[in-house]
Amino acid sequence: AFSRVQELERQINRRKVEEERLEQDLGTKTREVEDLQVELLKGQEQERKCSELAMECEDLKGQILTSKQELEKEKTLSSDLEKKREELQAQLEASKQTFEEQLQSSKQEFDSERE
Repeated sequence: AFSRVQELERQINRRKVEEERLEQDLGTKTREVEDLQVELLKGQEQERKCSELAMECEDLKGQILTSKQELEKEKTLSSDLEKKREELQAQLEASKQTFEEQLQSSKQEFDSERE
């Protein structure tokens, strides 16, 4: 009976040691899970930031495209205005020439009438 008691005590001690080891393993695994959860949250935060940056990039691409289109319109308008300015300059030169010719003609008539 004494050896049976000793055997049971040994089994109890082995189970206590095994239970302590399992508790340590559980603590270790719990910490590992917590660490992984923290890493997961960090990863999700980085993913969210990347998504926000991607949307900002798309917005900027749209703004750049709009700016390019506006610049092209302004270039076309500027070119059209330059052509119109050249036309008006030519008309002005022609009008000046005609005016000078008429003035010269009128001056000659006036001079010949004075004589």
